[in-house]
Amino acid sequence: SPEVKERWLDTLHRKIKDANTRVGCASSPPDVLMKVLSGSITTKTLTGGGMEQFIEFPLDGDAKISAVSKQPNNQEDKPTQPIETKWNLVRRLRKGSSFVSKARRSDTDTKTQLFGQPLCKICPDDSSLPKPVTEMLVLLRKRGPSTEGVFRKPCNNKNMRDIREQINSGVEVDLEGQPVVLLVGLLKSFLKELPGSLLVSELYDNWMTALDNEDTQQRALEIRKVVDKLPGANKLLLQHLVCVLHHILENADTNKMDAYNLAVCIAPTLLQLDGTPLDEQKEKMKKVTELTQFLIEHCGILGENIPNLLDTDEG
Repeated sequence: SPEVKERWLDTLHRKIKDANTRVGCASSPPDVLMKVLSGSITTKTLTGGGMEQFIEFPLDGDAKISAVSKQPNNQEDKPTQPIETKWNLVRRLRKGSSFVSKARRSDTDTKTQLFGQPLCKICPDDSSLPKPVTEMLVLLRKRGPSTEGVFRKPCNNKNMRDIREQINSGVEVDLEGQPVVLLVGLLKSFLKELPGSLLVSELYDNWMTALDNEDTQQRALEIRKVVDKLPGANKLLLQHLVCVLHHILENADTNKMDAYNLAVCIAPTLLQLDGTPLDEQKEKMKKVTELTQFLIEHCGILGENIPNLLDTDEG
């Protein structure tokens, strides 16, 4: 009510005046006002018909700020909690905008990250792969077949981590200027960090059941059925990866990498066996390697025109 507000304002001004007198200041700078509002006085609830009281709302963590709300008639007096102390409230409010901007930057950082993200989140659309991944695959399709020991020779881990971090932060990287072994290292790192694995860990039993068919045609048919169960982005990346491996296999005399060697090198990145006991992992990985080799040797399982997926206009 107007009377209550007037009484409250009179009390507030009196406290401010007293505080001014104590600190020898004629004005009421923010620090004096905050002392009055920060618990140097004990706030009591005003009562009576149509009276109002202070109620507290959480602001951030344990910070609280008071607001005025209507109080029903005949409500008993109840003391309220002290209002936010000293400059904490001011500091928190001042930091609010920077906190929001930091949160937005965090969202942007997540959007630009490439490694460790679900494919469905980083693919531009259902028929496209992330630009850096496409560039790696195109370059490996072009230069991989003529590189001896491709996918087997290790790269410089420090250089690879540096490039990886640049890509992850959204920096444009000149991948064409990187050695083939480093491109392979980046691709392997990307595949290994895909949540749920490229071949989808949950489909492991389906893959193995299909692979157990002794008849080659039946095995290919059953594997094709499992391929069709993959998410669209996973299937798209698998098709382009096998395109690269197919062309490397076609030039095995030059690069010294046959289908089995390629499978041994790439299979551990395609199907993670997290949660599998160590004594079982070796045997299961042998099966995943066998599956990978079959996919490389029978790329038609993945669809038509697989060998030409990464063809460019360059000669």
